[in-house]
Amino acid sequence: MSSLSTATEPIVPIYLVTCFLLLSFIGIIGNLTIVIVTLRSKPLHTRCCRLIGIMAFFNFIVCVYVAQLRIMMLFGVYNIFNTTCFYLSIYGIFAMNMQSVLGLFIGLDRWYNVSFPVRYSKIPLMSYIIGFSICVIASLFVTFSKYIFLAEEIIITVCIPVTAFYQTSLRIWLCFNFVIAVIVIFVYGWTHIKCRMLRNSNLHIKTAESVNRILKSLIVVIAFYVSTWFLAMASLFVSEVLNLQGDPVYYIRRWSGWLVICNSSLHVFIYFWRTPDYR
Repeated sequence: MSSLSTATEPIVPIYLVTCFLLLSFIGIIGNLTIVIVTLRSKPLHTRCCRLIGIMAFFNFIVCVYVAQLRIMMLFGVYNIFNTTCFYLSIYGIFAMNMQSVLGLFIGLDRWYNVSFPVRYSKIPLMSYIIGFSICVIASLFVTFSKYIFLAEEIIITVCIPVTAFYQTSLRIWLCFNFVIAVIVIFVYGWTHIKCRMLRNSNLHIKTAESVNRILKSLIVVIAFYVSTWFLAMASLFVSEVLNLQGDPVYYIRRWSGWLVICNSSLHVFIYFWRTPDYR
């Protein structure tokens, strides 16, 4: 049996594929713009903005990956081995893992900046290199867990991230991203509380205005994160834990796909809206 076959009738409706492609192209252009602006604008050469630029690069890769999967659907590429799907998805899954852990990295960076502003200015560059290296190692481990925990090869109808994995490796991937998403919410929430405390205790007008801007940006970031990436990972994780089958899994995976691509492609509008330097 061939590991790659085509279907005569589209399994995924064309209009859904087209909408995904549109969001992917918006994300490709938007995230690439963030990367270019970060490289060329000196005011954005701060630690946090560089981390945002790196995360935008991985979001760019995720958008390319999502576009690739939808182009495969347009050409009727269905019913392939899960191993084949995994080979076609390695770079995209790794990028998804990286943008997930970088979200936590940026959250911790913001928390430390607000909590210990003097110490923050003295953090050595090596600390960031080590932190980034840990992100890469963790993402690689989760990405290639499929080979660590071997499973049988099966035919899958549609190639998406949750079908590229199987059994133990799928649970590891979902658990990894779900736990990180929960931690990110706690980190951003605590940073939000620290900003409120700092704003209420500081009498200096300029400092209070600066903290207030950070506070408003955090509200937007947390709300967007919870309504997209966290909700997607939480629903997929719960469906796997409850071992749901049939239509519920189908609809959960479909809507989770929408949330994932929105998270990767629409972040750019938040940066342009909240930060004048990106404009």
